[in-house]
Amino acid sequence: MPQWVIGWVINESILRSPGVLTATDIQKSLGITYNSALRLKRRVQIFASEHISNVKDLMTAELKHRFHRIKRLRQKNPENINDNIVKHLKNKPVPQADTVVLYSAKNAGNRGRKRHHGQTSSIYLSDSLGGRQVGTLVNTFGWKGGPALYDSVPNQQAVTLLPLLERYVPKHTPLFTDEGFKWYKPYNRNHRMVNHNLAARRGTGKSRRRWQQNGVHTQVAEGKNGALKTAFRAYRYIRPEYSQLYLNEYSFFDALKYYGVEKISVGTAAAVQTAPQGRKPRSVDGKGGVLILITNTEHTLPITNRPRVLPRPWCAPIDLEHHAGKQNHTRAEAVREFEIL
Repeated sequence: MPQWVIGWVINESILRSPGVLTATDIQKSLGITYNSALRLKRRVQIFASEHISNVKDLMTAELKHRFHRIKRLRQKNPENINDNIVKHLKNKPVPQADTVVLYSAKNAGNRGRKRHHGQTSSIYLSDSLGGRQVGTLVNTFGWKGGPALYDSVPNQQAVTLLPLLERYVPKHTPLFTDEGFKWYKPYNRNHRMVNHNLAARRGTGKSRRRWQQNGVHTQVAEGKNGALKTAFRAYRYIRPEYSQLYLNEYSFFDALKYYGVEKISVGTAAAVQTAPQGRKPRSVDGKGGVLILITNTEHTLPITNRPRVLPRPWCAPIDLEHHAGKQNHTRAEAVREFEIL
């Protein structure tokens, strides 16, 4: 298969973002078999996963610069929900976090979802049906007009989500969530929550102001969740153990439009000083930025000893080469670079 094919896939993924390019789309456009199209898709997902750490660093640095002089936010006033406690931020986009479920199990086929409570009840089958995970729970982090990060998580417990927030949110940076993140309050003095179960003042039921109180809301995170669900409908279904690959790909191409190739490629270009045969990495945008797809190290290693993808805590690590039908033998592949056409 010619090398320009991977460039076409990357370019088409950029053009379709925030939509997605499925393996079936690649198969029909290039006239190749589905297995070949799926291998191309996996290569692009690994390509995006290798650069997503640079995106996380850029987002953290941007938040740190934006709120480096922020004072302590006032507490919410439950007696006056119209009192805006964030007006002194002068319309600075505040990051928000929320969770969303993709490909949930049907209630009728899960015997009432008796195994778990909350959103996890829709991603795990009941014990009588094996208790395996069939859906994907995603933690969303982003701000208005900016990129977003998506992490596949097994639950909404503090031990699971706290390391993610500590990685993304600088110290005492304002963060808006719903009350599912109550445990985060001691770790960030500027963490504010919106009560989605706010009771109505008159009669019974929920208040129509349950979506926003005192200027605090999670509408941006909800909007990004909606865009994610709309895009992932094209896949019909993805297995949970591969979910982080798909989420990294979706987040990377969204961030690529926001930051550009030059900024995202800084970390990668520093890590790889020269290309094969002693050639210097070429710029893909004419400004010195280089995006490099590392298919393997330059050493000869058994596939079983190579770094594995998706070391998720609730499932075994997955070697994509092994699952693609490759034999467990030694081989060497060079570090390659591809232009974004």
